[in-house]
This record gives sequence, C-alpha cells and structure tokens, in this order.
Amino acid sequence: MKWKLVPLLALLASPAVADEQVGPFILPAYYPDAIVLNGDITPQMPAEFAAARAARPDATTLILASPGGDINTAIRLGFEVKKLGMATWVMQGSRCASACAVLFFAGSPRVVDGELALHQPEYASQDIKHATFRSLMALGMPAAVFDVMWSTPYTDMHVLSDQELKAFGLR
Repeated sequence: MKWKLVPLLALLASPAVADEQVGPFILPAYYPDAIVLNGDITPQMPAEFAAARAARPDATTLILASPGGDINTAIRLGFEVKKLGMATWVMQGSRCASACAVLFFAGSPRVVDGELALHQPEYASQDIKHATFRSLMALGMPAAVFDVMWSTPYTDMHVLSDQELKAFGLR
C-alpha cells in the first residue's frame, strides 16, 4: 500500500470540497479510500462506524486522531477493523492515545507518523483484566508494547518514542 502523506489539517479542512461526517468519523472527499476517526471512542461508535462504512464501503484505511475513550468499544471496533483488513495510520500532527491504540493495533499494515500513547486500562476485576489482555493479543498488539502498556498506570500516559516506534516496527 502506498501511504499518502497528507497533513491532517488538510484532510479536515478543504475549501474546495466538502467532507461528509458521521459522528466522530470524517469521510474526506479527496481521499476516498479513507475514514478518519477524529474524536472520543464512545459506546455509540459501533453504529457510527457502520454508517461511515456504509457511506464508504471501499475504505481501506482508518486514520486515527483520538484521545481514547471506552476500552470495550475500542476492542469491539478493533475486531471489526481486523476483520475488514483495514490499515491504520496515525498521521503527522495527530495523536492516538489510550483506547485509540487498541484500534491502531487492529490494523494491517499500521503506521505511526504522529504520536501513539498508551497506558494500562483501569480494571474492575482480574477477570476483566485477563479478558482485555486476551482480546488485545488477538488483535495483534505486540508483546513488547504490552510491557510498556502494563508498566504505565492508567492515571498516566506513555507516548512511544521514535526509538520505541522503530523497535516495534511502526516507523
């Protein structure tokens, strides 16, 4: 796949062509094979993603710009992204943090040109922690990334360095 290096601001603001928007999903008019997530991950998102996919059924790339949100929704959407075989991309000038990282690791291929930040999710129980761990493994999160994620408290955020991104094969 050839990646188009279009600045996120250009994707989100084109004076000549209007983009469509479904909830936090933007369908850039001049990038017809992409869907952009620009916002929080909420429980309403599966329906919004389905509507965005219906409007753009041939989309192959999910561009991520999100501070995160609901981890259970991110896991659910992650399995959809994986099933669809979508690429995930954090563009230069963008940040994908917290639950957004779940969506990022569901993609193939996946590229980070911006910031990828993660932390340990907050768990109600050990059973939920183990179920989340199994889901993230199934979505393709590398073991080395788990080490970073599990060592970062949910009250903090770890932005992966250039060195880490290169070591994880993301740059």
